Amino acid sequence: MNLLSNDQKELAFNIRELMTSEQKFFSSMRMLLDTYVIQLCPSREQATALLQSLDEIDRQFPKLYEYKAINKSALDQLACVTTPIKGVPKQQKTAAYLSDPDWTSIFQEIPKIYKTSLNFAAALLPLISNRDGQDLIDSLERVCSVFQQLVDQLQAYDVYVHAYDFNLEKLRELEEKNEILKAKMLQLQTTASNQMLQSLIIMPVQRVPRYTLFFANYAKFNKNERIKDLVERTLSLIKEKTAQMNAAIADHDNMETLREISRQILNAPDDLIIPTRKLIKDGNLVKLCRKDDKPRKIYLFNDSLLYASFIGDSKGDSKTMFNAKIYALKGCICNAKSTNQLEMLTNQKSFILDCASQQDRDEWLNLINQQIDKLKDNVMQKSLVKAAPIWDQDHANPNCILCNDKFTFLNRRHHCRLCGKVICGKCSNGKWILKNIDESAKQRLCDVCMVGFDKEWETNPSVGKIMGNWAQTVNPIIPSDESSDE
Repeated sequence: MNLLSNDQKELAFNIRELMTSEQKFFSSMRMLLDTYVIQLCPSREQATALLQSLDEIDRQFPKLYEYKAINKSALDQLACVTTPIKGVPKQQKTAAYLSDPDWTSIFQEIPKIYKTSLNFAAALLPLISNRDGQDLIDSLERVCSVFQQLVDQLQAYDVYVHAYDFNLEKLRELEEKNEILKAKMLQLQTTASNQMLQSLIIMPVQRVPRYTLFFANYAKFNKNERIKDLVERTLSLIKEKTAQMNAAIADHDNMETLREISRQILNAPDDLIIPTRKLIKDGNLVKLCRKDDKPRKIYLFNDSLLYASFIGDSKGDSKTMFNAKIYALKGCICNAKSTNQLEMLTNQKSFILDCASQQDRDEWLNLINQQIDKLKDNVMQKSLVKAAPIWDQDHANPNCILCNDKFTFLNRRHHCRLCGKVICGKCSNGKWILKNIDESAKQRLCDVCMVGFDKEWETNPSVGKIMGNWAQTVNPIIPSDESSDE
């Protein structure tokens, strides 16, 4: 029996330790998911979806993880919003602990990282398990091949590390402001083997550098010239990934740009500053509003578009903006409207922007559509039913479009939330839930659109008989008969 040299013993130990550390890592990630991520979910729906996702992942790796179905009854104990709150914006319909944007920002990559670790462990298990000494050393070639094949899966770590410093600071701020969250963290810590959340969420940041250390040791202690180049190439690949992550951590300029924008806006949106958001273009455009056309400051990001109103006569030189609205670009459509105008169609609100020139409009149009195309899965292009209408302007409608009554101080104008037409109160008594605008509050609809939902709806007698195709004429995106009151 050949005795192993000290270098060979070190090599065999490091190969086995790779598998041991991977098992410890994915076990810690599962503890993080079970103990903190699920328990801090903003909604029961999100918690249920995450549980289902984890069930599917665990069933794929029965040899690695002793599958234990999570107690679904624990969902009943979560402090989540179970029904929407009337009049509260969607981003504020949250649990007592973390808002939806905060929870997503901090935890969204953890399930992906957990699955990536299981993938690595599953590939390493048959190469390392039940092997000792020279058998372990002989497996190094295949271990290197596994990492070269799976290195692209480290992308989940890249995204997570990029946002880590930002999310850690956010977590500290949230705990300082929210005593309920702070108390809940202490409670959860007792069920996580006394491990603080911060000690678990730093582990993915440390994971890829740990791979670098392992392969640096393999290159140091390996004496097999035949696989020397393979080991060195694998080490270089992992070093390259580590360098990319370090560069991401060092990229503070973009975050500072977002903070500066936030400082200029009175009561800026809570979800304005997120690590993956980048400013593409900003400028002053005119928004066509229901009463008057008004100047707005426009910020185009890689994932959203924000507009804000100016206070007084200011032009955005200091903290002089307010009433900021931000709309996700995913699912939006941006079209040329006229020589200088473009229209934005979003789920919650659609509007028209007037640019200084056709050249200016084309530049905005191209940049907006480039960002939309990058986001893929453009839901609204598949079905315009979810697009909010662009409201007709008041000055262009002196009379109700349905009954033709003249608008006066007493007979006021109203806008149908489904077709955007200007109608009087008598022709807009109907209300219906439009989930793309608000999940619970019923929205005002004109009689024509109301009939599209309720065939028995009694319209304003002054309107007269509504023709069968009249609804489609007024509102070409009227829902079909299958539409529900949701």
